[in-house]
Amino acid sequence: MSPDGEQVAFYADWTGRFELYTLHLGTREQRQHTNGELPRTPRTVPVWGADSARLFFARDEGGDERTALFELPLAGGAVRPLFHAPGSMDYPVQAHPNGAHLLVNSTRGGQLNVWRYDLRAEGEAAWTP
Repeated sequence: MSPDGEQVAFYADWTGRFELYTLHLGTREQRQHTNGELPRTPRTVPVWGADSARLFFARDEGGDERTALFELPLAGGAVRPLFHAPGSMDYPVQAHPNGAHLLVNSTRGGQLNVWRYDLRAEGEAAWTP
C-alpha cells in the first residue's frame, strides 16, 4: 500500500514473466511499470518511497544471485540502480517518512544486518550500519 493510501503495488506474471504493477484504488486503473527489469522470481516485496511516487526493489545483476537495490519512478523514467557492493545482497525493507532514507537488510560486511541507505548520498557514503 502506498503511503498516501491511494495505490497498491504488486508483482504478476501475466506476460509470462514477473512485472511490477500498481492499482489505483479509487479509479481501479492498473499500470505495468516494468518490462523485463525484475528478477525472474522476485524474493522481496516492492517498497514504496515516502512520496508515493517511486518504488524500490531488489534484483540480481547478470544472474550472479547477489541482489542489489533499484529505484523505479512511477511517473516514467528508467529503473535506476542504487550503489551496490559486489558480493553483498541488499533487500529494501521500508522507506523513512522523511523521504531521504531506506531501511535495508544487507550482507555488507559478511553478515546480514540492518543498514540505512541515504538516497541523497553517493557510493559507500550512502550506507550506514
